[in-house]
Amino acid sequence: MKALLLFPASPDVFFNLHHVLGVPGKKALVPPLGLLTVAALLPKEWDKRFFDLHARQPSDDDIEWADIAFISLTAGNVQDESALAMIARLKKAGVRIVAGGTGFFPEADAFAAQLETYKDVDHFVLREAEITLPLFLADLAQGQPKRQYTTTEWADLTKSPIPMYDLLHFEDYAEMDVQMFRGCPYGCAFCVIPALMGRPGRAKTVAQFLAELQRLFDLGWRGFVEINDDNLIADLKLAKRELLPALVEWQIERGMPFKFHVCIDVRVGEDDELLALLYASGFHSVFLGIENLDPECLDEVHKTVNATRDMDAIVQRIQRAGILVYCGLMVGFDHDKPAVFEKMAAFVERNGIIMPSLTKVNAVPGTELYQRMKLAGRIDHTAIGDAHKANIRDVPMGAQALDRGYVDLMERLWTPKYFYRRVRTALEVLKAPVHTDKPSLANLRILLRIVLRVGVLSEERREFWSGLAWTVIHRPKLLPVYFAVQPLGYGFRKRCAEVFDDAYRARSAAAAEPKRAARPAPGVAGQAE
Repeated sequence: MKALLLFPASPDVFFNLHHVLGVPGKKALVPPLGLLTVAALLPKEWDKRFFDLHARQPSDDDIEWADIAFISLTAGNVQDESALAMIARLKKAGVRIVAGGTGFFPEADAFAAQLETYKDVDHFVLREAEITLPLFLADLAQGQPKRQYTTTEWADLTKSPIPMYDLLHFEDYAEMDVQMFRGCPYGCAFCVIPALMGRPGRAKTVAQFLAELQRLFDLGWRGFVEINDDNLIADLKLAKRELLPALVEWQIERGMPFKFHVCIDVRVGEDDELLALLYASGFHSVFLGIENLDPECLDEVHKTVNATRDMDAIVQRIQRAGILVYCGLMVGFDHDKPAVFEKMAAFVERNGIIMPSLTKVNAVPGTELYQRMKLAGRIDHTAIGDAHKANIRDVPMGAQALDRGYVDLMERLWTPKYFYRRVRTALEVLKAPVHTDKPSLANLRILLRIVLRVGVLSEERREFWSGLAWTVIHRPKLLPVYFAVQPLGYGFRKRCAEVFDDAYRARSAAAAEPKRAARPAPGVAGQAE
């Protein structure tokens, strides 16, 4: 059997990192780990060809070659255009089509409509492939495959295979990814992870995790590796007592080949032992779901792990331990006040959070928040899947005030002056990393692209050289960190210029306040430096 494995592209939405990745010359951030796991679950004797449509397209010859195609969706309707175009090509060629991935959620209200949208798909293999794919393959071997396979059980991750990284073209990606945990111990009302991946979560063995790293190492990968976990400390005892000590030893034995990034909860900032292990393991950065700074907003969505903690102290403690903090922030809660925008801007700036990911609150199908808003008649179905639109109606702040404040804050976050101010604040306290990049032609090429794109051709070239000079003089050991974060500032500034154009701002302002120009702008736009 000859199988195509296809990952549809996302359109040029804000957070697809198109401009960010363009600086180092990459086509995608990480490969689709789920689809590579599916490849490993298929019979070994099958021939397999993999295409991430962000990077490469199958030729007509590839499609004619295939007997069966597996299409993985992870971002819901965001990938529809790319997926449906590929399905049309496959259908025309008579290829059997199988679809799955977390983008298909059989418990969601929209699933029936999704089945109609994907009516040309022959089979849906849903939920975790470790359970449902073997069922499909067994029926296929008997010549009696069903249209849909799903399960309410959770997979035993200790039986999950090493993803087929050998199918990849490494040069297409900025990072590789591995996985240790699926699921999270918390039940945040806005988060779909408990429904998709389980609560409190499950883990692979440490040996499995290290085997995935070893496979990447043997194939020649060096540099950034994203640990694609929902929460690295879902099982805190396992992470501290087994995983991280073994990872430190593995990294040291091989000369620290990898720099890691992972999602983790805020407890990390209160545990010096855990921070020391993360640092010694070569963690470059962690992503914290801070969400909001108002305890009332956090209580709305049961974000109890954050509600009573000092976020300034947590962020500063992590960065002083030598690990950059990236974070998720959300606006549009029922308890949000107009001052939320300035409050968030000040928090990000005083703590030197280089990469704040700001979105509006969205009620995702399959979450408690979605059910609550649906019962209250507050869901705007036209906005689902758009991070820049709130799909919750009747927000007390008012839709226009939320829209205006959001745009102002997003633009402030990625203005070069404020970005480089955050970079300097972070580098002032950051401990030098244990990982050092080995000289290579590939790394030199990336460095030259950064200097050319950001330091010569961009509007922020003055800030770039000023920041570089300060780093050389005051924190020379952090030069690799300085260069590593440059694509973020450049890429998101470019994206802001495209998404939040003058016409969009003018429409927002006119709808909210016809005489806005006659008085100082509210929120962050009119703040003094």
